[in-house]
Amino acid sequence: MDAIERAVFDKIYSAGGYAIIEAAELAEELSARRSTAGQDGADAKLSEADVDSAVKALREQGYIDLKYARGGTYCAAAIRVPSAEGPEEGARRAEGTATVIEVSRKTDIKSAVMCALFALAGGALGSAIVCAIAAAV
Repeated sequence: MDAIERAVFDKIYSAGGYAIIEAAELAEELSARRSTAGQDGADAKLSEADVDSAVKALREQGYIDLKYARGGTYCAAAIRVPSAEGPEEGARRAEGTATVIEVSRKTDIKSAVMCALFALAGGALGSAIVCAIAAAV
């Protein structure tokens, strides 16, 4: 997530729910914020196209839910907060971790034997009940 996307996300997130955002106003606000902070490229004014591309990128990455986008006006809400680490580190960490469930052979055989015994007992009990009903009738 680059600086423009982060600034747009912060603006949407600060609303606490769905927010209606004007691209022109947001571009002016972000340009002013960049120039006072002295960031790289602060002399270049952000355009509505920059804000539009940032909103589209945030939506594609799953950070915001966009109800509508018409003529530079957006209704958006933050649905996922980005992690402090970059996407590359998160992807590598997700690939490296796996859930491992070990089943011992002894437990597997014990379960099979118990299931067989209970099935045999159930069959015998069911047969006994049917015989008792048939004898009573």
